[in-house]
Amino acid sequence: MLAAATPATFGNPVIVDETLEQLDVASISAGDVVGIGIHTGNALRGYEIGRLARQRGAFVVFGGVHATLFPDEAHELGGAHAVVKGDGDTAWAGVLEDCKNHSLKRVYAAGRIEASAFQSARWDLLPRNRYMWASVQTVRGCPKHCSFCSVWRTDGQRPRIRSTEMIVQELQHLRRLGFRFVLLADDNFYPVSLTDLKLASRQGNTQRVEELKAIRAERFQLMERLASDVSPDMVFFTQITMEAAEDPAFLEAMSRAKIKGALVGVEAVTSQGLKDIYKDFNAAGEELVHRLRRFPQHGVK
Repeated sequence: MLAAATPATFGNPVIVDETLEQLDVASISAGDVVGIGIHTGNALRGYEIGRLARQRGAFVVFGGVHATLFPDEAHELGGAHAVVKGDGDTAWAGVLEDCKNHSLKRVYAAGRIEASAFQSARWDLLPRNRYMWASVQTVRGCPKHCSFCSVWRTDGQRPRIRSTEMIVQELQHLRRLGFRFVLLADDNFYPVSLTDLKLASRQGNTQRVEELKAIRAERFQLMERLASDVSPDMVFFTQITMEAAEDPAFLEAMSRAKIKGALVGVEAVTSQGLKDIYKDFNAAGEELVHRLRRFPQHGVK
């Protein structure tokens, strides 16, 4: 996605995915810009690369979830010249321009951009036949605030919904490139629950009810388009809250859309445990079992 946000005047970025092969440090030259996206699990390796790149005279820019939460750490441990906090889609071009002008800021507070500014990925830059799955994001943000999760801190609690047309176009492009399997890499594919609607209605918050209904309608519209407008041999997977089990219409729509599987978080199995991690919207005990069974009953593994 950052490659798509790179102005053509800077050329095509070289993408290195260390789950496939390690970076060849000798390929870095003085004056290059090395952007490093990290989460907590790979932060130490990211810092090592940052230090090596800086030693070779490159500009080192960190981003990603971990760098957003701990920008000073990237400077102290990773040799960063700059850190981009938040969404890089619109900030990246400015960072590159500042590298060119030798006027980098220590931190760029990119924040949370609106969905209309989300970029589609430069899939043409990835090595062919090295990936079984592609990933496409349809919504950023999650209305929950689970204690163990970084999403609501970095991406916010307001769902930012990408346009259905952009999603469908990217999926059609992926199929032309040979991909059949796609992860809908959303923070929460079910951003509006039936409980959310009931609470807003009970509070008499008419504006909020209409906002939630609009988001829900968009989800159904997307699933209808997945069912009708992408190749019938494509298969999707996503991540979702257990509340979707209480929404049979939503689960049926997922099944028609060929969303064959969903990752559902089960971080605690008792009422007190769920309360302790601010996830008491989940079920406990026997109800947990019943809810989880409803997914495969509606064709979602």
